[in-house]
Amino acid sequence: MKNFLLSSLFLVTLLLPGQAQTNRAGYPFIRYYEPSEMKVADQNWSAARDKRGIIYVANMDNGVLEYDGVEWIPHPLPGNVDTHVVFVDKRGILYAGGDRQFGYFQPDNTGNLVYHSLVERLDSAGRQFTTIYTINEWKNF
Repeated sequence: MKNFLLSSLFLVTLLLPGQAQTNRAGYPFIRYYEPSEMKVADQNWSAARDKRGIIYVANMDNGVLEYDGVEWIPHPLPGNVDTHVVFVDKRGILYAGGDRQFGYFQPDNTGNLVYHSLVERLDSAGRQFTTIYTINEWKNF
């Protein structure tokens, strides 16, 4: 009887770590979204997250994708240009850039994001760029 109890205890201790291995506790939750499920292009260039945890993705054909954990909301840039970069600054402002376009998004009074182009503020010489791939924040700006 004593050998049976020791053998059983030994087997249980061997099985418990195996159960812990399949538990996946502590691993990040990862979910793959098919482009067809999101109804967007299959090429994403960059991603950013704001202080609330909202994720923004620069999508090739659909502008900026906003993901709140439930749904994907596309926010196209003017002219439906390819979007290559998104950036959230320390104040929480969402910037986006792409082919011959860059600017920022701010929520309107209903909470929907509205795009404000900064290209119009440039003179004709300043508008002679092709694609924005990087947005950086200046420390004291």
